[in-house]
Amino acid sequence: MYWIVIVISLACSSNEDLFHSEKQALVLYKQGMDASKSKNHQIAEKFFHEALQKDPNSKSIRFHLIHSRFSQGNYQDLQWLLQYNQENPSELDALKLLHKYHCVQKNEECLKLEQIILLREQR
Repeated sequence: MYWIVIVISLACSSNEDLFHSEKQALVLYKQGMDASKSKNHQIAEKFFHEALQKDPNSKSIRFHLIHSRFSQGNYQDLQWLLQYNQENPSELDALKLLHKYHCVQKNEECLKLEQIILLREQR
């Protein structure tokens, strides 16, 4: 009986820690979004990075972190974005971010993605 109480106590404290961590991630995410809206991408990147440490499985936080980095010319997360785009082909924001990358790189993918984005926005 004693062991059951310990296991239940540990499970409850673990759930509370998880809830607290997710709550902190949400606060940091909102701060990142505010900074991003103000075009302060360096501060936004800091908040999104901290939020991702609290909730490492959040695709939304990671996506916005990448957006902030791309806005600063930092393309270290390109592979993750390409994978995300393959898994979520209807995600228009991911296509727009890839479009931005390819246009900066001045390669032919820029025009292809531009046409795809225009077609999808017309739907």
